[in-house]
Amino acid sequence: MATLHMLLFLSSRLSSRLPAEKMQNAHTCNQYYSAWHLWRWIPGCLLSGIYRRSTQILASKTLCQVVMLYRHWCVGQLCRERASSFQYYMLLPRQAFVKAISFNSVSLGKCSRYLVLCFCQGNLVPKASTFPSGIKALADYVHSKGLKLGIYSDAGTQTCSKTMPGSLGHEEQDAKSFALWGVDYLKYDNCANTGISPKERYRKMSKALLDSGRPIFFSLCEWGQEDPATWAPGIGNSWRTTGDIKDSWESMTSIADRNDKWASYAQPGAWNDPDMLEVGNGGMTTEEYRCHFSIWALAKAPLLIGCDIRSMDNVTFELLSNKEVIVVNQADKLGVQGKKVKKDGDLEVWAGPFANKKVAMVLWNRGSSLANITAYWSDIGLKPSTIVDAQDLWAHSTETSVQDQISAEVDSHACKMYTLTPHTTVQH
Repeated sequence: MATLHMLLFLSSRLSSRLPAEKMQNAHTCNQYYSAWHLWRWIPGCLLSGIYRRSTQILASKTLCQVVMLYRHWCVGQLCRERASSFQYYMLLPRQAFVKAISFNSVSLGKCSRYLVLCFCQGNLVPKASTFPSGIKALADYVHSKGLKLGIYSDAGTQTCSKTMPGSLGHEEQDAKSFALWGVDYLKYDNCANTGISPKERYRKMSKALLDSGRPIFFSLCEWGQEDPATWAPGIGNSWRTTGDIKDSWESMTSIADRNDKWASYAQPGAWNDPDMLEVGNGGMTTEEYRCHFSIWALAKAPLLIGCDIRSMDNVTFELLSNKEVIVVNQADKLGVQGKKVKKDGDLEVWAGPFANKKVAMVLWNRGSSLANITAYWSDIGLKPSTIVDAQDLWAHSTETSVQDQISAEVDSHACKMYTLTPHTTVQH
């Protein structure tokens, strides 16, 4: 069954690296927290703190049964939806806060799944007043709740807050720390990179993670500046294809288009990442958010939930927990990224092959008025003679024995999403 994984992403760091002889007293350093956006396919919670290095925890929860849906996580295979508070919060997470979120996720009855911690640079040392039991103990607690732990760091001398150290030059040291703590996921940013080639910087951390002895999902965040889709598949499990997303229709549609350019490079264990989901943050309409979620799911993107999961309304919850849409994103062993296959002005058809010879498809109206959109079998990779059962993933209805085409009236800034199950075979 499909499960919804959400991550809470908070960031924190150690303000500076401590000399080895002072490591025992590292707990006296100051700690800082800053949260950015919430994210994609890891169930659990994220926590962060600052001292010499940066610490981050991602929290995510799953809906219903827990399944390894990580298409990008699971260190490679199908895995995906999680919630990250990296986008939403600016606060000081503490051990009690993380435990509260972990409990909250479980008590919601959604099957909490992962908790992610992120530390960024130098020998990471938790602040005693913030993490009195230390990170390893907290990670053990998180894991005991069925969650996974994720961490945030940077392939530069500082993280993007400009107040925390990055992991550049400390890759092996940091990777060993992550593995020792029980980290399962690393988001690796690109600030303060000193002009060194991203291929060189990200490859070093990749090797360090592989040598750490623990499977850690490696999420590259190079903002798509040097076309990471062309070189990152052998280095990380996912890579950002664009700059940061904003909670607006214009930003979301623009990023969808830019990410689509790299569709052919995605494969199991190596995924294009168009950035986290803004669903529920208030900058778009419900229908626009439905388009956002549908296109990200079809594109096999990491479904990082970027709203405050503690206060999401029922509409947001129902949208993000649509099992049928999540299946398209996470339960497809083919791992082929869906893409734009037809465009007629503001009217578009996006589609891609799906498991068991099915086809997943979105009819997307990006225009300002109601319009009819038609997808012919030739547009979406089906033989002209194919007969299908068309399942509407948002209306939760099925039309049987459909031939030649799918046609629907679609409202402005809205979409229809289907899976087509052929009575015959799919032509690839």
